[in-house]
Amino acid sequence: MPGSRASEDVRRQQIVDAAFELACKGGVGAITIRDVARGGGISPGLVLFHFETKDRLLLGLLDWVLASTVSLTVDASVTAIADPLERLAALLGHEIDRVSREPKRNRLFFEFWNHGLSNRAIRSRMQRDLDTYREAFLPLIDDVLEGYPSRFEYANAAAMATVVASLIKGCAFQSVIEPHLDVDALLAAAAGLLGVPLLTVHASRGDAPAVARRGGRARRAEA
Repeated sequence: MPGSRASEDVRRQQIVDAAFELACKGGVGAITIRDVARGGGISPGLVLFHFETKDRLLLGLLDWVLASTVSLTVDASVTAIADPLERLAALLGHEIDRVSREPKRNRLFFEFWNHGLSNRAIRSRMQRDLDTYREAFLPLIDDVLEGYPSRFEYANAAAMATVVASLIKGCAFQSVIEPHLDVDALLAAAAGLLGVPLLTVHASRGDAPAVARRGGRARRAEA
């Protein structure tokens, strides 16, 4: 029944949320069926009913982390931009802004990657989603290569997609090691590197740039 299915989905998410809280405090290695049950206010048997084993629970948490860190959605405010390079820059700005504000999820992403070195299931799942994420940029990059043939004469779409995705994941990693990351400064840097107006990388946010240039460095503008 639809209602029963919905309640099962809610319960599974409740379990994943409890696992996430445990992982944020003590890392992926701190997750146990008993502690997840305690954190979610349910019985260990119910956790096992939904996930069967601890390994399946970890994969459920991984899927949730991947969905929020390497899942690309192209907003209408981005697709509405006529210039292909500015359109790509706006999407890049959206992704830098999004991932840079999720340090806990980013930390788990990189911890899972480390676990994947010795766990084939984790490694395969992460590689699959990372490949899908990178490939999602290709249609916009193809438009850039077609619109700017001279500027990107020696570039190819696959390499550009790799650079774009790597830049985004680099900002995600920086959010882990730098607690008070200045996202506006990152967007200003991205605009400068691409040679597009700063407002372009803010397009999908719907706000004005909050950085000002002082002494050669981008800083948050004062009210």
